[in-house]
Amino acid sequence: MVQSELGSDSDSGWDTDEEEELGKLVGATSTPRQGLGGDEDKDKLICAISESRSSDVLGLAVINLTAGQVDIVTILNDDKYQRLFETLWRIQGTPEVFLVLKNVVSENSKSRLAPSLDHEFPDVPILPLVRENWNKLEAHRLIDLFSVNRQAKATGDSLGSSFYGSCAFAAAMTYVREELNIFFSKQSLVIRHSRPADAMGIDRSTIMSLELLYNIRGPKTKSSTLFGVLNYTRTPQGRRLLRSTMLQPSIKKEEILGRYDALQALCDDEDLFQDVSKGLKDLTGMDVERSIPWAHAHPALDEGVAMIQGHYQIFLPVHAELYEAERELNHILMLRRYIAGVQHLHRTVSSAHCASSLVDSILEKFSLGTLGPVVQVLIDSIEEDATYSNAPIDIRNNRLWAVKAEPNGILERARKLFRRRVDELNEYVDRLNDHFTKHLGMIAELCMDNDKDRHYHLRFHWEDVKYDVSRRWREVETQKVGHAYHWKQYTIGGVPIVNGVRRKKHYYCQTIELLERSREIQLQADIVTTQSDRLVLELKGRLLRHAPALLAMSDAVAKLDMLCSFADLSTSQNYVRPVIADSLVLKAARNPITEIRKINFVANDVFSGKDGQRFLVITGGNMSGKSTFIRTIALIQIMAQMGCFIPARYAGIPICDRIFTRVSTEDRPEGNLGTLGVEMREMNVVLRKATKNSLVIIDELGRGTSRKDGLAIAISMSESLIDIGCRVFFATHFPEIARVLNSWKPKSVLNVHFEGRSVMSTDAAQISLPHRLSSGPVEETDHGLDLSRRFFLPQIVRNAEKVSGFLQSRQIAEEPGPMSREAEQNKLILALPDLLKQAHGSNMDDSALESYLERLQTEFTVRMDEVADDDALKDTTNTPRSAEKPVLDKPDKEELMDWKKKCDEGEKRVMRAHL
Repeated sequence: MVQSELGSDSDSGWDTDEEEELGKLVGATSTPRQGLGGDEDKDKLICAISESRSSDVLGLAVINLTAGQVDIVTILNDDKYQRLFETLWRIQGTPEVFLVLKNVVSENSKSRLAPSLDHEFPDVPILPLVRENWNKLEAHRLIDLFSVNRQAKATGDSLGSSFYGSCAFAAAMTYVREELNIFFSKQSLVIRHSRPADAMGIDRSTIMSLELLYNIRGPKTKSSTLFGVLNYTRTPQGRRLLRSTMLQPSIKKEEILGRYDALQALCDDEDLFQDVSKGLKDLTGMDVERSIPWAHAHPALDEGVAMIQGHYQIFLPVHAELYEAERELNHILMLRRYIAGVQHLHRTVSSAHCASSLVDSILEKFSLGTLGPVVQVLIDSIEEDATYSNAPIDIRNNRLWAVKAEPNGILERARKLFRRRVDELNEYVDRLNDHFTKHLGMIAELCMDNDKDRHYHLRFHWEDVKYDVSRRWREVETQKVGHAYHWKQYTIGGVPIVNGVRRKKHYYCQTIELLERSREIQLQADIVTTQSDRLVLELKGRLLRHAPALLAMSDAVAKLDMLCSFADLSTSQNYVRPVIADSLVLKAARNPITEIRKINFVANDVFSGKDGQRFLVITGGNMSGKSTFIRTIALIQIMAQMGCFIPARYAGIPICDRIFTRVSTEDRPEGNLGTLGVEMREMNVVLRKATKNSLVIIDELGRGTSRKDGLAIAISMSESLIDIGCRVFFATHFPEIARVLNSWKPKSVLNVHFEGRSVMSTDAAQISLPHRLSSGPVEETDHGLDLSRRFFLPQIVRNAEKVSGFLQSRQIAEEPGPMSREAEQNKLILALPDLLKQAHGSNMDDSALESYLERLQTEFTVRMDEVADDDALKDTTNTPRSAEKPVLDKPDKEELMDWKKKCDEGEKRVMRAHL
């Protein structure tokens, strides 16, 4: 193959000749398209990170070599690089390499970038590059050269103030060219510059805790995640947009309201929704962004004549290159079919007359005025009857006949010879089928392998030839490879057969003549492919000029697909359109993930004020619904800022700049952190980064230490969050927190609890958990002893009751007695003379002094009576001041055997229920 290269006189080696033909593009030195597949889960990503000297600003450039896209992000760094990791977690896939400045990995470096990357992404290598590769001016030149036409100036202006983002882009492009030997054509890259400030902040811990992408109980259960609930998309680009929107919801009110309006139009018009869904379904499986014919083009396939062993022979490209050429034309045919589907969507949506600015923007990108030039290019170059297909024989036929050829040209003559060979093959197969019909009463089907050699095979039903195959060859003479059985040469109906293989219900084989004819046809097909490939390259060059229109079309399809997915979910689950407000008000809010699994899900109301009552303390027993409730609020907040309707009867949602969650209680031995250490580290991040517009979700604090210390830590952190003013939902088992915070910060704190009660039955107590939210703190009623009756021996329960009574008696015994009451009265008496002296020395007139003394007398009398009454009440109780240790019973053998028998029966019932 002849390898073309972009010449350059510049130091960087990039081509600057603006007169060079548009579309002249080179590939890698050996296999230009190797590793650049169309699977979105296997995108090839290169990431470069530029860091300021003080580490307060980061520039991030991610090049998606598969899709021909570049994302440049400027990040205001924090000391833990959390914002960097949040951005990396949002991208589709994991980078293959991290590029950093050489001094970052030096021994004397003060930067913690490299160790942090290695800790977060241990499987991704870190490659240092010298400073010469991090050049801002070079980055702007590359943007002008490679960015699509109408994006170059806007991207360059946006990057004007982003020094570190520009440097990262220049380093990444240098690595791609010099190390990977991958080149791009002019104006072929989609380069975007963004700032994380435009989206809600969601860190990795929140993604895992809220089960946005992965279910904690079952990682393979993707349907039990928020993404699984929302994902009714039909197209690959719609699915990618949904994922990125969920991980970075918008904080722009106008953008959110625009999505609400478009979604409302789809929900109100059922006919429109059905027509749009049907139109999107026709685009299923067609991934335009990852099949872009201009993203990774290759040089024209070369042919020639060479002297081999004294004879002149035609030199053709290898089958792997021809196979890739076939795929590229099939992508162009897919693009034509895709545009036809988009034009149908344009007619469908425009006829509905939706009053939505977002819908108008989508229609503009779908219009014939935008896509008309692209359609004309395809009409001029592709035969009308050529259709997109994934069948192997259709792919090759398209490669042979889809491109329009000049009359009496080389391509036309090669096609005639190919047609003649195919007709001869069909005649031969017809003769074989006549023979099979006469001797076996059946026929064979001619099919083609889905491989690079494109060999023809005869296909039989296994039941028709099973006896013939087994009779001629014993089982020991067969060989099993994978899931297929291979037999040596034999005959079927008297016809010699080779390369026999059984695949499920069919049997594939060849004859010697069929194999020879197949090779002759493939040779002619290779000649036709080589001749037509030059025309395909010219077609790709013309399509390249319309890259902005095609990219805008794909983006519009993704937005429409995501909105249609929202509409599908909202109408089927009775979601409501939220109102953007200053207070958080939810009526009958439901958890979008849990309600799908549980039909009788209990909805609850939520309120969090604009200025006051922004700190909610949720108390209740185990399994009462506290964790599900606070997760519901966070999920609804994300859905609302995505532009989706939410599961409630009414919703007023404020815009949130960031969501923090503290719900995990697992140890982290790799970080030498126990449960309390994990809590403290996560809460440290919350206290440093939370703002007044943040939403904080806390599920328990202080459980990794003693009750006294845990309560003190939880109250102290709660006070700090109240001072910040962020919106907090704090679920806790400490009822004291609710009372303390309510007395200290009554205007900022709102106490609610989940109900729970014990219902006595014949054999044991039943714990009733209605999952209903009520106002006020929870009553201190323990259901543990009642619940233990269902699992333990009666003696164990009785012993537990004795121990509980003993502990309560000892606690009461340790409370202040009459001596402390007398001390309180003495304090009041001793304080009275000082107050009288202060009043005597004051400047109050007689009337004011008389009024003050009357109030002082009344208050003194009331306080003395309160202390005396409390003392009398305690003295009249029958509770002893000292408690004896209880005598614990031991279970007898009979009760022990009965208990074991009940446990075995209960275990069997559970196993049967799971089966």
